[in-house]
Amino acid sequence: MDQPITRAEHEEFRRRLEEENSRQDRRIALLEESVSKMGALSTSVEKLALSMESMVKELDYQFRSREEREEERDRRLEQRSEEYYQKMDELLRKKTRGQLRKQQKEERRPKVEKESTEIADKENTGREIKAEKKKRHFIF
Repeated sequence: MDQPITRAEHEEFRRRLEEENSRQDRRIALLEESVSKMGALSTSVEKLALSMESMVKELDYQFRSREEREEERDRRLEQRSEEYYQKMDELLRKKTRGQLRKQQKEERRPKVEKESTEIADKENTGREIKAEKKKRHFIF
């Protein structure tokens, strides 16, 4: 080993080392490119996750606001229905009270009054008939 190597051997060794270095450089360049792409991909995934998170928040907000609007609408419809039925109930009660009062008044009225009003009605209709006949016979 104490013998010096020849120039040709030295050139061969240098050439092999340079080839090895160039292969290593290519590998390193490919790895750097791969790491760079992985970094870009992880950044994109992070952005996507943030976007999805904001979209979920927005959808949740929209869902809640829609739910609140629907609840309010249902409450108003229910209130309108309740008001409608209360008015109908009130009108029916008024109507039945009016009819009951009318019946009670008629029941309280003595039979004599009923008969006298019937006679008066007949007399009035008789007068009306006579007045109508006179009008028909009148020439001018």
